[in-house]
Amino acid sequence: YGETDEIFFNSKHPYTQKLMECIPRGKKLHELQTIAGSVPDLIKPPTGCKFHPRCPMAFDICSKERPILKETVPNHTVSCHLYD
Repeated sequence: YGETDEIFFNSKHPYTQKLMECIPRGKKLHELQTIAGSVPDLIKPPTGCKFHPRCPMAFDICSKERPILKETVPNHTVSCHLYD
């Protein structure tokens, strides 16, 4: 959560960063980026961080414990173990 400019230009969560990489930029044609893996099952979501199976920054705790919401800079919060 944060101000629009902060989210768009200084994303903290790896999922948000990956989503931002998927946005087409400018008029120059280039291959669109995608997020590796599959969208999680919403009936039986993964344990821990819901993004950990697709996250390039995931480490052991990500699959075990759901991260808490933390303020990283004023008015910008993130739920990610990278910020513990």
